[in-house]
Amino acid sequence: MASDWNIEHYRDPTANAAIRDEAREMWRAKAKKAIFAAKAALKAHGFEAVGRISIRDRKSGKLY
Repeated sequence: MASDWNIEHYRDPTANAAIRDEAREMWRAKAKKAIFAAKAALKAHGFEAVGRISIRDRKSGKLY
């Protein structure tokens, strides 16, 4: 993850926020893809998801 400091050693919260938001969207897309795959596997075996599917990222521990 990027730091709050730019190359000239001044704080740059705008750039940091943009990078953080982009990374967040990347992880959300990854989680969405995993949930879609889980639902497809359930459907292929004659089951369906009833309720919310929760997944946890092994590296960060973040719950989706």
